[in-house]
Amino acid sequence: KGISVAEFPITFGYAVTDDFAIGGNIKYMKARVYNTEVPVFNTDFGDALDTATDSYMDSSNFGVDVGLLYRFGDDLRVGLVGRNINSPSFDMLLLLAGDADHVTEDVQLRAGVAYKPLNFVTLAVDMDLIENDTTVSGSYKSRNLGGGVEVSLLNVLQLRAGAYKNMAESDIGVVYTAGLGLNLWAVNLDLGASMASETTTVDTSDLPKE
Repeated sequence: KGISVAEFPITFGYAVTDDFAIGGNIKYMKARVYNTEVPVFNTDFGDALDTATDSYMDSSNFGVDVGLLYRFGDDLRVGLVGRNINSPSFDMLLLLAGDADHVTEDVQLRAGVAYKPLNFVTLAVDMDLIENDTTVSGSYKSRNLGGGVEVSLLNVLQLRAGAYKNMAESDIGVVYTAGLGLNLWAVNLDLGASMASETTTVDTSDLPKE
């Protein structure tokens, strides 16, 4: 079971005071939900993967995100974000009578703190405030705690490094992250990557679990 979602947001923000701001997204969400059962003992990996990726339904919906940001002086900021607060749902193939024929993107609540010890360095820590259900199984949960550093060079190039861990599960270990950003006047380009510290073997190859 799995889901891929493309989001097309309209974003807005409003400064209530010099130090407090609110914002949000109203987003069109296009989803592809996969749902299948594969007999693992008499199906090779390639055939199982083909079966899984061919068993899906496409649907669309709208989602709403809301964010709050408070600034303590020039160096410290605290934020709170609620994602998918309207719990949008998407169609799913029905395998057995009585099973759900949809999957719901539940509300996610996340808080973060950012501190600038120098005007070109930002330290950040954020955490999921609640455990999030996933589509991987009926019991697999996600609750990430992460942190990192960003170094801005001439307000044009940003270099980022960090890590996060799913505190609700222990299967993938710490996940390392890296990224860079490029600010070109009205255009911002960002590239990010992540890799789990734990690996698994697929067809004799060791691959990161995430």
